[in-house]
Amino acid sequence: SRNMHAAYAHAVREGLRLGVPDLFLALPKMIRGSQPQAMLFAGFLCEMKRIGAQAKPEQIAFADLLRRQGFNCVIAQGALECIRAIKTYIEA
Repeated sequence: SRNMHAAYAHAVREGLRLGVPDLFLALPKMIRGSQPQAMLFAGFLCEMKRIGAQAKPEQIAFADLLRRQGFNCVIAQGALECIRAIKTYIEA
């Protein structure tokens, strides 16, 4: 809608960073996987996409940057995939 586009343009002017994931869980987590050493994540982030929608290049790039910085970052197709990823992160 017209108002949504105006609000988005205003947010960009105010400093909105393109590609930032939709959800952030500020919960550092030590996860022991199949490797001998455990991985420490600084937190969990999730970019929500509608089922069948593709992530934009800036979303993929930002997710990669966050992973390199020690975050667990997921681009989820739909709410159920995001919920599963959050549960997996919390319960690990």
